[in-house]
Amino acid sequence: VDAGASNPTTLVEPAKTDTDPFDKIDFGSFFDDYLDPGFKSPASESVEKAPFETFLPSPVTLSDHLLSQLSILVMPEHVREAANAIIGNLEESGYLTSPLEEVAAAEGLNAKDIEAGLKAVQSLEPTGVGASSLRECLLLQVEARGARDGVAWFIIHDHLKLLETRQYTQIAKVMGRPLEHIQIAVDVIRHLDPAPGLRYSGAGARIVEPDVYISK
Repeated sequence: VDAGASNPTTLVEPAKTDTDPFDKIDFGSFFDDYLDPGFKSPASESVEKAPFETFLPSPVTLSDHLLSQLSILVMPEHVREAANAIIGNLEESGYLTSPLEEVAAAEGLNAKDIEAGLKAVQSLEPTGVGASSLRECLLLQVEARGARDGVAWFIIHDHLKLLETRQYTQIAKVMGRPLEHIQIAVDVIRHLDPAPGLRYSGAGARIVEPDVYISK
């Protein structure tokens, strides 16, 4: 109050409001406008996550698996073409049911090249692919173990029918071998794969075979 004035004036403080003006400011937009270009605050950034399926490996087909092995082998180009043709004619199980003559004629290959291509395919993993019959498929697997002309090899080669009907005593008699030898050979044959290509077919391509099983 000015004491010398005739009409004293009273200073009145502005009325206080319950709401703080700073509460009305959108700080997220405020700082987004003044920060460096290209910067986005966590609130304004939208992250699109990739689906989990994209991290899964693509199924490996039998053809893919064989062609990848064939690509690192050294061989004449005509033999490579024959091997590629054979792989393209394999069934899902890994068997070649089309006659070699038909495959050769369809691809314009000679008999020598198609036979060499077949040997190349049969040398690939899984052992047994490229066989035309169950007998040949099992023989290829036994031979890969270095057991050609062994007891298991002869049982498959000469006595497959007796093996299928489990006439082990008859096999021992025909081969002139102790029954114990036949049983050991049969146990080896049981661990062979009659359809080696199936492990690379369909959804099974993603299944991982464990190296060790632990049974309680």
